[in-house]
Amino acid sequence: MAMQESSINKKLSVSYPPITTYTHHSNLLSIICNYKESLSWLFSNYIQIFIYKDFSKGKWGWGDFYFSNLGHPFEACPWIDELRISKEIINSKYVDVIDFIIDCINSNYYVNLMANAYFIKAYEKLYHNIHHKHDLFVFGYDVKKKVVYAADFFYKSKYEYGPISFAEFKEAFTSCAEDKSWEYLKHIKLFRFNDEYNYEFYIDSIVKYIQEYLLITEPSYMYNKSHVAYGLNYYDVLKKNLSYHHAVRNSDLFIPPFHLIYDHKRIMLSRLEFLNSIEYLSLTEFQNFHDKYSNITFELESMRNLLMKVIITKNTDYLDKAINILEKVPSQEKKVLTEILDLLLQRPLYFTTKQLFPEHNYPYTIKKD
Repeated sequence: MAMQESSINKKLSVSYPPITTYTHHSNLLSIICNYKESLSWLFSNYIQIFIYKDFSKGKWGWGDFYFSNLGHPFEACPWIDELRISKEIINSKYVDVIDFIIDCINSNYYVNLMANAYFIKAYEKLYHNIHHKHDLFVFGYDVKKKVVYAADFFYKSKYEYGPISFAEFKEAFTSCAEDKSWEYLKHIKLFRFNDEYNYEFYIDSIVKYIQEYLLITEPSYMYNKSHVAYGLNYYDVLKKNLSYHHAVRNSDLFIPPFHLIYDHKRIMLSRLEFLNSIEYLSLTEFQNFHDKYSNITFELESMRNLLMKVIITKNTDYLDKAINILEKVPSQEKKVLTEILDLLLQRPLYFTTKQLFPEHNYPYTIKKD
């Protein structure tokens, strides 16, 4: 199939995300953080977290932000229209996958697909070294330069945006084309911002999730507590994980759950800034809570950096320092978050941003790192 008549190049808007632990969050937030009207949904979510408990039986101890039924954030976000297309259909209609990408971008769809990092130079540690299939988030193209623009954990395993040559992209995609061993390999996903959606922001959503994070209330989704920990209990699992790695020194440390708890605090800082921007928190209240959460965030960033040293140097002596941080931070966070909750409960719970900003003209924008 011939591609649609198009311009020589086009990039869909992306904004560097406040969460970079996993691509399914980073890709979503790269889209919606361009639109101020979606921030109310963002800050009403990304509060509850969960983690699988068992590290001793070969499981990763996956930790993540909670969405309904442990679902995917793209499926939970009302600001996103999602299409899922079988690779078989694409291959039957397009001789060249680049034509498909161009058609999607021209129709304002971001493209999420699996590619083999072995063939892409941007993955400096994997390029022509290790075959590794991972999802790419494609948001643009340039026919003259013969590149697509995509995001993933590229150089130094940091979430980044960058160009990939047509030749590399086609080889990386083709390498995965016939592989259906993993559900994610069977389809290509398309995402487009739904600017017709009207999300009503209620403070009581934040209150509800804070109560659940603090384990004050126990919602029905906490059905599998023997295998999954929620909220503040996340810290206990991290401590057990590090103790396990201290005892089994030849085991590999899986870093994402530790980075996620740091991301969790960063998004809380942004949430406080947002509440201050809509005058739900006074400047004095905001500064008080922000200072306390900044200290917690700094501690968890230090912990994350210590664990990176363990991975790089194989020196497990850093584990004791990381465990000490995990011993003291939960009580600190519980104290400040309880103070925030008590204050919010004194305010109107059904206060909406629409009351203040009927045109969705929010004064707050997420700060870039």
